Amino acid sequence: MKVYKIFLIFFFIHLTAASSNFSQLALRKHGPLYEAIKLLISDEQYNAQLVWNETITQYDDFLLQLQEAEAKIQFYNSVVIKRLEELNANSRPAGMNACIKEYEREIAHFNREILEKYNWCMLSLNTAEALVKNLTKEELKYIENAPMELKNVTKVCNVALLKSGRGDQKGITLCVVSKIGQIDQKLVESTQWCMNIISDISFADSEMSSAESCRDFDDLQQEFNLVYEKVQNCMRTF
Repeated sequence: MKVYKIFLIFFFIHLTAASSNFSQLALRKHGPLYEAIKLLISDEQYNAQLVWNETITQYDDFLLQLQEAEAKIQFYNSVVIKRLEELNANSRPAGMNACIKEYEREIAHFNREILEKYNWCMLSLNTAEALVKNLTKEELKYIENAPMELKNVTKVCNVALLKSGRGDQKGITLCVVSKIGQIDQKLVESTQWCMNIISDISFADSEMSSAESCRDFDDLQQEFNLVYEKVQNCMRTF
């Protein structure tokens, strides 16, 4: 659509250049070139706003996903810690002592490993959030400001001169097309950069996290919960 509008603008310039009397009359009365350029800039602003809305939505969704994963892991860890404290308590029922004896090697392993895996997992999530924020900061700022940058093209290129037929039609139009092209190119590059960063640090391919450290914690806490259930089942026999 944009290429089509630009073609029409240049066609208008060629047409009016071939008929200067008609050009001056039309521009004084209607300013069609001015209106065409204003429409082009307005459409570009609208499209840039859509790009910003989509980009910031994906960005916010990704950060929310990290925060939800963090909250989930913190909850799992709190459950594990509480159960470990129960198994490691000095005063325990006799039945529990007998049941724990059977699994004491596994419990000792969990005492050593779970906190370490939890800390690595939390570090991984916090690092991912910090990386996304830092690596996309400038690009997000540009994408957000792109609609205003496009609006300013009107002033930068003195488009208002076309309203009354004054100014260099071709020069102003070339200025507009050039500025829009520069903004659009940077907008595409910035958007692609942000999407690549989010994709590269994505944690979306498992319920917990795709980070190895978080998978390790998840596996370990599940193993521990199985052992804990075995101890509980054993205690029911006493």
